[in-house]
Amino acid sequence: MVTTGFDVVVKLVSGGTCSCSNDVTSLSGGTCTAIPYLDSYGLNGSRSMIDYTGFGDKIAKNLPGMPALTLDFSGGLDLTDASQLAFWNGLACSAPAQRMLKVWDGGKKITVKGYLTGTQTGSSPTGKSTFSASISATQLTKTC
Repeated sequence: MVTTGFDVVVKLVSGGTCSCSNDVTSLSGGTCTAIPYLDSYGLNGSRSMIDYTGFGDKIAKNLPGMPALTLDFSGGLDLTDASQLAFWNGLACSAPAQRMLKVWDGGKKITVKGYLTGTQTGSSPTGKSTFSASISATQLTKTC
């Protein structure tokens, strides 16, 4: 077993019932499986600006657009671990499926539902196999 000293847990949610109201998802039931050997994660938010500058305006005019959220996580790769193998095998699907992930960090819980937008596997200078993945959120859950 690989230990990283990283006390944040990211879990893949499968099953359960989702309901949506005002672009906020509520989840009840389901099974959470921890993705082991993580050593970092980042939750990145951004907001695009919409340009509405008119002809003859002396300065650009913008309105705030829709928010975007990306969850990035990485760690040690061990395909002998059943939960990691299932996660990576799920990426090989020809039709992209939405994934729901929960992040537990210091007693706080964040749940993100979205599409996997990037993955990478490799090796560190010490020879450790590594992975990274990015999820582009389509919805945030309110309760879990």
